[in-house]
Amino acid sequence: MEIVSFFESKEYKNKVANFASVVKMMTANGSLNAEEEKVIKRFSEKLGIRPEEYGHILANPKKFISLPPKDEEEKLGRIYQLFSMVYKHHYMNAQEQKLMIGYTIQLGYSDESAKKIVDNSARLFMGRLHFREYLKLAKK
Repeated sequence: MEIVSFFESKEYKNKVANFASVVKMMTANGSLNAEEEKVIKRFSEKLGIRPEEYGHILANPKKFISLPPKDEEEKLGRIYQLFSMVYKHHYMNAQEQKLMIGYTIQLGYSDESAKKIVDNSARLFMGRLHFREYLKLAKK
């Protein structure tokens, strides 16, 4: 396996695990309604999830394991990674923002902290900051 392929597949596996975490969160109270499915589909497209993986994740999101982050920097790294993908198309709609808040809460932040992190992150991503700059600002 080429080194580039290895890293691409590792990056893709991280995207799949993050996406599966979002799906688990959204399906915790039952199945998705039509509007939620549209949001999830759009989110998967922004993340670059392959159609076959999308189907597998929706069918059984618990099958996809995501190891919990070990510290705050790793938590913020995951949030940063998702924001990077969401802002790939230079915008985040209200439903995606709600997903990001839920994902941030799932990582262990309080409701208030999650909203603050997501709001600040959205503002920061409009300016396209690098991760080190993001970390400094997000921790404030």
